[in-house]
Amino acid sequence: MAGHNDRKMEAPPGFGSRHTLAIMMFFATCVSYSMRNNLSLAIVAMVNRTNPSHGINPLNISIACPDLSDDSDFRTAENYRLNQTFVKILGEKSWKSSRIPAQQVSDSGEFNWNEAEQGIILGSFFWGYVFTQIPGGFLAKKYGGKWPIGFGLLISAIFTLLTPIMAKTDKRLLIFSRIVQGVSSGLHIPAQTTLLAAWVPPNERSLFSSLAFGGVYFGTAIMLVGSGYLIHENVWGGWPSVFYVSGIVTIVWFVFWCLLVHSTPSEHPRIGRKELLYIEDSLGNRSLQPKQPTPWKHVVTSLPIWSNFIAHIAQTWGMYTLLTELPTYMKTVLNFNIRKNSWLSALPYLASWLFGVVFAHGADTLLRKNVTSIVTVRKISQVVGQLGSAIALIGCAYSGCDRALSVGLLVVSVGLNGATNSGFIVNYVDVAPNHAGVILAAWNTLASLSGVAAPFVAGVIINDDPSITNWRIVFLLSAGVYIFAVVFYLIFASGEEEPWNNFQKVSNDHPVQTEIHAEPEVGPFITPK
Repeated sequence: MAGHNDRKMEAPPGFGSRHTLAIMMFFATCVSYSMRNNLSLAIVAMVNRTNPSHGINPLNISIACPDLSDDSDFRTAENYRLNQTFVKILGEKSWKSSRIPAQQVSDSGEFNWNEAEQGIILGSFFWGYVFTQIPGGFLAKKYGGKWPIGFGLLISAIFTLLTPIMAKTDKRLLIFSRIVQGVSSGLHIPAQTTLLAAWVPPNERSLFSSLAFGGVYFGTAIMLVGSGYLIHENVWGGWPSVFYVSGIVTIVWFVFWCLLVHSTPSEHPRIGRKELLYIEDSLGNRSLQPKQPTPWKHVVTSLPIWSNFIAHIAQTWGMYTLLTELPTYMKTVLNFNIRKNSWLSALPYLASWLFGVVFAHGADTLLRKNVTSIVTVRKISQVVGQLGSAIALIGCAYSGCDRALSVGLLVVSVGLNGATNSGFIVNYVDVAPNHAGVILAAWNTLASLSGVAAPFVAGVIINDDPSITNWRIVFLLSAGVYIFAVVFYLIFASGEEEPWNNFQKVSNDHPVQTEIHAEPEVGPFITPK
């Protein structure tokens, strides 16, 4: 797509309207993922882990690692010795955990949900999320990206504020609330990629996309840390405050979003003339670009596309297994209190955010200097991001009760995963730039199903028995999914544009190739060749 590099207008100096947009999209992603993931830590405090009907003893220290304790959580050394005595007498299978907390705020929650029920509740967000990916892309195409994002996240914020009431009324209402949040949040990513395509010149898209989507990990990390303090300090009743704060912050963000963001540069009343000309010169007149129907038959039979899809599924499976279950692992196995739990659960995502930005810069440098080919960079990214993550998960599966080793390996696993931002996601655009947005939306819809399945499967495996053996199965399963995806990607991935990318069907039997290199309507992480 050499045409982009032939355009010569330089970017105007200083901070422009497109930079404001990037910052607002960063915060949009932060609040979106904080609302998506706030339940992961809150549920640790919501569930009564001292309920005898679940086979959990009232002392509530992890039976998996009975020698681990957090000193602030024990009243006396005698209590701890008593725990060990009970473990020796009753054995592991009949005594599922054994902890006497100094503060019952995170142990004696009000809901008697077993692990399988918790898996269903945690996964219910994706029941709604999978249905609005493609509609979100079409709405953004027709109306612009601003309002699908704005109203989608506003609706999600309202139901986030209602979550405590719904949870206390009936768990089915809680599940309904999470489904609605999934439906409304599903508009976000397709619409945000539409904004990037409309606003950001090709030679700036890598940087702007990294900033805009960096909120995925940064927002998750901030949510986990903030939630830990809110629950530990029992602010506004403890766990309900997690949802109140998430909802209120999102509504504040919505006000600024309405005032500062516009769907296209030409609609912006305050954009500088030089910046407007620079953007339009870089992107061309998009209204004159010919539109092509997506050749779905070619898409679904393309092995390079399948390599991206399988990597996409593996990414979603691994990410949401850890995202939804990591706080529970920190609590029930490694025995960290809720405040330390929040920091340690957040640390891997901060590492992923930082590593992803640094790695993306290195990947773009290799391509810009023609050191290696596109497909080589993409494959290196997947090997580092998913195979590296798998190796660390295997290590974690056998790290036992070693807190430092377990936490370190989890940080490495999730941190390395940030490299995939330069892998399969960009590769959709490498192989099918004219259809990348629609394909990504469709594939993300299907890949999101693993966001439903992953926490449910983990819940079934662990159900009422958070032993090291069961957690080992969870970690090894995720590692196996990653490894399969990497092998498939190494064999079938491509960096070349697919022949059907520039085909227009003039009849059912005779496709005619045309030289159309339109800007993708929707699609993140667009790197010009």
